[in-house]
Amino acid sequence: MANTALKRTLLAFIMILSTPSYAEMGYEDPSLDWLPAEIDWDQAQTVLIVLDDNIFNPDDVYLKINQPYKLILDNISSRVTHDLVDIDFFHGIVVHEITVDGTTISTPHIHSIQLSPNGKVAMYLVPIIAGEYEVFCSIPGHREDGMEGYITIEPDAAGIP
Repeated sequence: MANTALKRTLLAFIMILSTPSYAEMGYEDPSLDWLPAEIDWDQAQTVLIVLDDNIFNPDDVYLKINQPYKLILDNISSRVTHDLVDIDFFHGIVVHEITVDGTTISTPHIHSIQLSPNGKVAMYLVPIIAGEYEVFCSIPGHREDGMEGYITIEPDAAGIP
C-alpha cells in the first residue's frame, strides 16, 4: 500500500514537472544560475506547513530573500489529497532539491506540488523575488472552504528587491 502511495505521489510530481513553459505568460522559469554564489544548505532554516482538512497551518509564512530554507509540507490527512499552488510563488523561488516520501529529486523549478494522504515533501529552496504570494489548494472545494494562505518573501537587509 505504501508503495502504491509513493507511485501516485511520484506520478503527480512528474506531471507537475512536465507542464508547459509559462514563458508565453511572461514567466521565466527559475534556474540554478539565479542562486546566490555561496549557499550553505546545512544552514537552511526549516519551515513546516501542515496541510489538513482544508487548512494550511500556519497560513502565513515569512521567508527572506537569498536565504536557504527547507520547506516541509506535511499532509496529515489519512484520506484526502492536498496541493500547494501559486505560479507567482513558484517563479519567486529556486528549488535546489525536493524529497517526496523518501525519494530525492533535483530540479530548479516546479509549478505546484501535490501530496497524497499522509504525504510529506521537503523542498530545499532559496527565495529570489520579494513579494506576498497567495498560495492555495486547488483540489475542488478546498480553497472555497478556506485552504489558502500567504507566503511572504521579504527583501534582505541591504534592500535588494
